[in-house]
Amino acid sequence: SSALNVLDPLRRQLTTALSPDEQFLLRNALPEAQPLFADPNSENASETSTHQDRNIDTGPNSNHDMDSLLAVIRRFFAIVSKEVSPLVLLLDDLQWTDSASIEVIKAILYDKAEIGTTTGGDSAKAGGILIVGCHRSDEVSDGHILSK
Repeated sequence: SSALNVLDPLRRQLTTALSPDEQFLLRNALPEAQPLFADPNSENASETSTHQDRNIDTGPNSNHDMDSLLAVIRRFFAIVSKEVSPLVLLLDDLQWTDSASIEVIKAILYDKAEIGTTTGGDSAKAGGILIVGCHRSDEVSDGHILSK
């Protein structure tokens, strides 16, 4: 319970900065981030976690624009890194990564976008993000995406 209280400021920032549709997309793209979008003590917790009424397809054959999804992921990490800085992401088993996953990593790494405005009207920049990637070198050939 106390760990959830630590997340309250970040949860408020995310739910304020991201639209319900953006939150829904992120919950599907990053299911491990679910606790950041719903207050488990709230009477709306089950509603915000399922969104069964939404008709947004985020599956592999989705018509949803990848650029829009990357933009939402960039905003998410910008907001999180502003609240929890420095933010360290550990990515393991990158030998199994695909080009879409690399695009997400690049979007996070090279994001220079502002995340919105502060209450004083000033623009807010993301905090620091350190990404540590691990892979099995014996499973990464010269043609592998990590070798490029």
